[in-house]
Amino acid sequence: MTLDEVRARVARLDVPSDAVVLGHGAAANEAWVLCDEGSRWSVYYAERGGRTGERRHPTLEEAAEDLLARLARAFPARGPGG
Repeated sequence: MTLDEVRARVARLDVPSDAVVLGHGAAANEAWVLCDEGSRWSVYYAERGGRTGERRHPTLEEAAEDLLARLARAFPARGPGG
């Protein structure tokens, strides 16, 4: 999996574009982050300079699945007439 593939999967969710930051050394505020930190990938919610609920993963695939699961909980799909 690549970051472009992760971006495509995030795009299929009903998530505001400014609510997710992906990449190397990602910097964000009030957004979900998936970032490459060298030998591992981190997923967390960035808020006021802090990393809430940070989890570290050895692979991008594991980190992506973690991020997508968190986004699905934070932004549940809207039903008909949503």
